[in-house]
Amino acid sequence: MSNIRFVSLVALMGLFLASQASAQTVSQEQDYPFTKIRIFLADGADFRIDPDDIFREFNGHPVGEQTADIKRVAWLTDFADEVLDGYHEFEVLRSHDLLLDREPDSGEIIVRGLLHLGIERYKDIRIPAAITALEQGAEAAMAEFLDILSPDLVSDIYLYLGLSRLENGEDALAHVAFKNMFTVTPGKHFQKGYYPKDAEDAITKAAIDVSKSHQGDVLLSSALRADRFMKRHKVNAVCTLSISKALGSKKEVEIRLFERPKRGKGLVSLSVMDRFALDEGTQERISKTLTAWASCADVPSRRLEKRKTPRFFMDTSAAYAVYLKTPTRRHFHNAGLGIGLAWHAAEGLDILGRLNVFNSFPDPYEDLISDFWSVQAIAGAGYSLIANWGRVFVHFGLEMNYLSDFASTTDPQCKFWPNDLSRCDRSRIKNPSILLGINGTVGFNIKISGPVSLNFQTGVSAYYYSNKGVPDINFPYLLELGLGYAFF
Repeated sequence: MSNIRFVSLVALMGLFLASQASAQTVSQEQDYPFTKIRIFLADGADFRIDPDDIFREFNGHPVGEQTADIKRVAWLTDFADEVLDGYHEFEVLRSHDLLLDREPDSGEIIVRGLLHLGIERYKDIRIPAAITALEQGAEAAMAEFLDILSPDLVSDIYLYLGLSRLENGEDALAHVAFKNMFTVTPGKHFQKGYYPKDAEDAITKAAIDVSKSHQGDVLLSSALRADRFMKRHKVNAVCTLSISKALGSKKEVEIRLFERPKRGKGLVSLSVMDRFALDEGTQERISKTLTAWASCADVPSRRLEKRKTPRFFMDTSAAYAVYLKTPTRRHFHNAGLGIGLAWHAAEGLDILGRLNVFNSFPDPYEDLISDFWSVQAIAGAGYSLIANWGRVFVHFGLEMNYLSDFASTTDPQCKFWPNDLSRCDRSRIKNPSILLGINGTVGFNIKISGPVSLNFQTGVSAYYYSNKGVPDINFPYLLELGLGYAFF
């Protein structure tokens, strides 16, 4: 019977250890990538407007188009895209990326509808109706940030709004509409002779006004609008590049970079605003400016985050116990299996529960009448210190020990005839079945791989109550070695 129990115990221990080993193989640490910082890179603009070159002879669309001027600044934006795209934690987005993310029923459809309606009313010489539709289109376009994402669309709205205002005799309001057109698309040109002389003169005056008063990119003219744009399109930063004409007719490149606050509160801020000459060193200057910002950017890999500690520790172990005080003349050995669960309730504080099952082995003088099973249940609290390599702990708790068939005696008569009352005095047989006391344990966990660890612990118990009076069996000393798993 003893051999059968021992074999079954060993098999059970092997099953638990094998399950933990398989968990170690499956539960490898995963290298989760950091969340990328979304950066919107707006299309560049060339604000070096030449009023004498607004109307040209070319075989293009007579209403107006952006010609080679926009290509002069496109290479600057493309180069900035290459610089920012070199950082693995940046996701660089362009206008077409944000347009693709928009819902099919977005406001852009409404804006295009109002533009077409305004053009039809303008051609039908229903000028007040055209002005109403185009003004609504301009307002809706600005609310949808189409001046940033689809500037040609917004430029056409302002063009026809200016023409309608001019046709209605509102020269001042027409001038404002034409200025807005050049602000959105400064590289716009027109077929010479397509428009009446008064329209060409009004457009030229607006170009002169913009060329003299414009001081750079005004796509995100305020922090409030920049904040709304970033929240709407879920971007963390906006970068704009433009070319303008400085004093002395020198060409200047301007970089602006708006960034959301690091703590998520407040409005966006203008983190970068740099101007430098447009010459052979322009690319190097763009690279230096953007690299300097990137080196200080609030990227996830640089954020100091509190180390995540496990919330629960579970372990299974092979266990050995020996009672330091026994009614037998020599100590007897106990082997078994242990399983425990500790909740890391607070920094340094554990709440624990543990269950150990042992099978005894005969002592040398066979004072044990038969071998027996014992079940130890422990509940308590303790202290632990968690480090990168594992943890150390000291636990204390209340213990109950159930002894299934414990019976011992040093009387030979009782050994051979334990049930014969004429030969064996039952008072000479010690057979407690319930022991109550306290337990103290120290141990450590050493990480093997990921949440899997090697566990060792040792402890001793002291019993103060027995269902058969003063405990004759006391002070079990325990050693446990096994595998553990940490739950985060």
